[in-house]
Amino acid sequence: MKLPDRDALSKATINDPIIAGNTSEADSAVSASNATKTSRAVSAGMAGKSGDLIKKFTIRVPESLLGRIRAAYLNDLANGHEIVSLSTWASEHLEKAVIDSENAYNDGEPYREVGVGTVPLGRI
Repeated sequence: MKLPDRDALSKATINDPIIAGNTSEADSAVSASNATKTSRAVSAGMAGKSGDLIKKFTIRVPESLLGRIRAAYLNDLANGHEIVSLSTWASEHLEKAVIDSENAYNDGEPYREVGVGTVPLGRI
């Protein structure tokens, strides 16, 4: 029985610090990546006042609406709007909807912020 060539079976070097086990490099890379994303989002005026902390907000929408949202975003990009991402685009449109609601129902004054866990989950 012929034995396989041991050199042919050697493992390739791993450059991913998480897989290789050097998480200090990975932590630095993640921090730098998050800082870049946050600074891009803030500098783009993504939400509210400049310097606001950008937080994740997940919603569910009908598939057909999601397709139209993507189409509207791409249409704005094609027409020269300087929008960083779909997330930024959606955030700006949500902010406009909030301002419209404040103007209609709160004498144009900003609503008092409601904390996480205050709005019931699911259907009301």
